[in-house]
Amino acid sequence: MIKSLLHHRIDLHNKAHLIFTHVISNSDLHMLDTLVYAPCMIQERIQAKYELRITVIEDMVFSARLDLPKTSWDDIHNTNDGQIIKTPINLTGDDEEKCKQLMASLGLKYGAIDLVVDNTGRMVFLEVNPTGDWYWIEKSTGLPITETMVKLIQKYIRK
Repeated sequence: MIKSLLHHRIDLHNKAHLIFTHVISNSDLHMLDTLVYAPCMIQERIQAKYELRITVIEDMVFSARLDLPKTSWDDIHNTNDGQIIKTPINLTGDDEEKCKQLMASLGLKYGAIDLVVDNTGRMVFLEVNPTGDWYWIEKSTGLPITETMVKLIQKYIRK
């Protein structure tokens, strides 16, 4: 799988182009050196059962399970938001702690961690997005992400 590292939309010559994650094959590997100026991630294709969006704001962890239509597993951005079933979940204390440790090791106060859970129950890390959107999760789950983010910002404004 290959995924654009930055934007999913590029405007060229007054036309919008969407770049979704897609499968690369062995016959594509000879072209990898052409990506020298194209920031991207290459990762194993996972047969996902569902995805997790873990939003971490300092010591608060908000977790949601994302059930996508089977036709959208390669890239969540290729799915209409209304087609994604979002359910708040509780991670184990150990998994929450690992998320907090990851954020601390990256020096981030906020981050959106994306994971895939495969058919065996194994959680596979995809990425941490330090500017990830959260409202699309909050409006469906009721998780108080915005309120927590406001408190974080107010804490630093008052210093």
